[in-house]
Amino acid sequence: MKNKMTIFIVSPTLTNGGAERVAAMLAKGFSERGHNVTVVTHTNQKISYDPGPKVRLLPIAPEGKLGVMKWVGAVKLIHSYLKNDKPDVAIGIMEYCSYLTRLAAIGTKTKVVLTEHSAFERIKGYPLKKKTKFLRNRIDYHFRYLTVLTEQDKKAGGKKYSHAVVMPNPISFQPYLNNISNLNKEKAVLAVGRIYDWYVKGFDVLINAWGIVSRHPAFDSQWKLKIAGTGKPEDIASLVQLCKKNHIEDSVEFLGFREDILELYRKASIFCLSSRSEGLPMSLLEAMSQGCAPVATSNLGRTSEIITNEEEGLICPPEDPVAMADCFMVLMSDEKRLKLIQRKAIDRSCHFSLDKVIERWKEFLLSII
Repeated sequence: MKNKMTIFIVSPTLTNGGAERVAAMLAKGFSERGHNVTVVTHTNQKISYDPGPKVRLLPIAPEGKLGVMKWVGAVKLIHSYLKNDKPDVAIGIMEYCSYLTRLAAIGTKTKVVLTEHSAFERIKGYPLKKKTKFLRNRIDYHFRYLTVLTEQDKKAGGKKYSHAVVMPNPISFQPYLNNISNLNKEKAVLAVGRIYDWYVKGFDVLINAWGIVSRHPAFDSQWKLKIAGTGKPEDIASLVQLCKKNHIEDSVEFLGFREDILELYRKASIFCLSSRSEGLPMSLLEAMSQGCAPVATSNLGRTSEIITNEEEGLICPPEDPVAMADCFMVLMSDEKRLKLIQRKAIDRSCHFSLDKVIERWKEFLLSII
């Protein structure tokens, strides 16, 4: 069995986006375990996700090219890398980079893996881009090796994805394994997500649920709902108006964009994922890793692949503020159960640690090279 692999990871950028962050984490994880890792990306853009000092960075496309010629040049450039370095495997991040790499690998012995990073089912009004849909429909013809985030996505992909390997994304924070009492949890429910995408994130459902909670006879007014995320003034204003309609403006805080998200997770007692649609919700996993008791919408079975029983968290249907409010009250009115779920949530998050995910990747890659 091969102990040391040469791995290429082809990513659109290392600047922003969840999939791009995963690219950097995989690169760092593999390099720290002694593998030779190269990331092919837009090196002329700011690097927000650091893959570590052991990882080599190469440009994905030649300078000065535009339009079709840029991508023709990218295929030629990546082909030259593969021909010279002879990597065992090249991992494409999302469809576009995967197809570029697949074309570039023609005539080489490098195995190419396509990685999917979003849910297959889409909610009404948020369809896939036409280019993405076109590429997805042809994946089974062009890729022998591919990964999806969840068993539900593999199932939803049907015959085209019957050979897919389920490979979850790793969490970016180390699970908090010390005494959870040291976290000094506050009476706060935290939600995290893009405010401008509030419909997908279900923040209207969350606010309506909080309105129901606030009218419950057993509600403790010390509890606060905090929502972190960026958004346009008009989006925030519409949610503030919904808070006023529910008479809860004094118990809801909009935190805006925050760089101290780790501290927010550590202070919050409960985390709520209210989304109408999700792939593999990393905010949920990362909140669990810092001892937040989760309340999450079911998302067509995906959430139950994270929260596997009621000791790890509570699951409710999407678009059901009454059910969500009931989950909140269960946790807010039973401190013993709340603390049990907080501890179990940390334990469960360990299954998605970088170490565990890298081991899964290693086993998969060694099976194909």
